[in-house]
Amino acid sequence: MARALLRDRGCLVNGRRAGRSTVALAAAGLTVLGGCFTEPINRNPARPSIQPVAPVVRGAPASFDIDASDPDDGDSLTLSWGVTGVPCPDDPTPERWTGGDRHGLDGDHRAKVSEQETLTPFCLCAFAVDSHGASSTRCLPYDPQNQAPTAIIKMVKPGGDPPYALYSEIQLSAAGSSDPVDMDHLTYDWVLSPPTGSNASTGACRAGVLCSFTADVDGDYDVTLTVSDGMNGRGMATQKLKILPDRLPCIDASEPSYLVQSVVRDPWSALPQDTTFKVTQVDDDGAPYPANAYGETHFIWYLGHGDEGLIPQDRDFSTFPVPPKTFDHGEVGRIRVEIWDNQQNKQRIDTAFLSCHDAQCGVVPGCLQRVTWSVQY
Repeated sequence: MARALLRDRGCLVNGRRAGRSTVALAAAGLTVLGGCFTEPINRNPARPSIQPVAPVVRGAPASFDIDASDPDDGDSLTLSWGVTGVPCPDDPTPERWTGGDRHGLDGDHRAKVSEQETLTPFCLCAFAVDSHGASSTRCLPYDPQNQAPTAIIKMVKPGGDPPYALYSEIQLSAAGSSDPVDMDHLTYDWVLSPPTGSNASTGACRAGVLCSFTADVDGDYDVTLTVSDGMNGRGMATQKLKILPDRLPCIDASEPSYLVQSVVRDPWSALPQDTTFKVTQVDDDGAPYPANAYGETHFIWYLGHGDEGLIPQDRDFSTFPVPPKTFDHGEVGRIRVEIWDNQQNKQRIDTAFLSCHDAQCGVVPGCLQRVTWSVQY
């Protein structure tokens, strides 16, 4: 316990001179000891006050205002403080302090606890010692507040902003999420609300930083990311992804180029480039051929001699090798390819082709579903 000390006026106590180290009796006012008068006993300083400057946050530095007063006018006080674990010790004195380092206060009477010390609950003790050695102590426990992490959803692919094409592979990242104050280990939970009829799911990536799914129907896909720090702190972010309705496939690249409708070939050549026609790229929503995992691309090839009608070939492939001796030297032939992806779009394409006959036409501007080459052999 803190001690109160007797103040000395040079008189004798029980035949001895009373010094500053003499433990006083508990008395008030003037006290008669052995026939002489003494001053009042030296009283303990008031217990220090401790006041947090701001809410104490886990993993962040914390500041506390510490103050104290002394009931005896003229006494000067020395204030110090220290941090120890919880539960707080019972009335420690500066001499019996066994906690962490005891620190003095700055000019503002402010104690500054480091971010390492606020990672767990702690006890802050403040000490007031007067100029005669009397002291008092106050210890208060603190349980720092856990800061919730911040959840951030970043679009990895496809690039750009929505809306996105049907059959797009959507990949999202939570790598930008953070817990900058507490620096806790984070876990991630993804939840997807797809439009009716979709089989898309985030079930395979509930706890991963990256989450992928395929937008298999058009409409709005609502994605929710919840980030947890393991300390009951959670952050949440949401993102709405708009997926466009199915659109027609377009021939995007071919060999020879679909932009060149008149070509020359050697009917007897054994070189593949002289005998083979190929569609190398189809732009079809978010799954273009040949990397087409969801939407299908169908190919119909035709052969024609001169002005004769075109005959469909039984070949649903992106390449068409012209059979040997199909054309004679000097003959002008025709080779055509048409593409479609589903029966609904095929009906739209066929209807458009009826109106344009043998022309290079598409259902929408700049999008060709048919290419015809005039070949000189």
